Amino acid sequence: GQGDGPSVDPLQCGAQARRRLMSEPDIGGIILEKVRNGLYLKVSAIHVATGREVCAVGPAAEPKAVERLAIAKLKRAMAAG
Repeated sequence: GQGDGPSVDPLQCGAQARRRLMSEPDIGGIILEKVRNGLYLKVSAIHVATGREVCAVGPAAEPKAVERLAIAKLKRAMAAG
């Protein structure tokens, strides 16, 4: 049936991952990982001290907006406990 095919690693489909370490004043160190796949960009934000991770997906043409969204999601997740 549908969905029974092999899983596809986006890094094997021509997508490229980029990582960057940054610091936010209210939560500390964050690793940002960006993976572009066609018209879409997935940004994962990982809190260095706890390993908590969240992701945001948006248009590849607006990378800063997707990055801000991922950081905001991480801040909300950290505040929720």
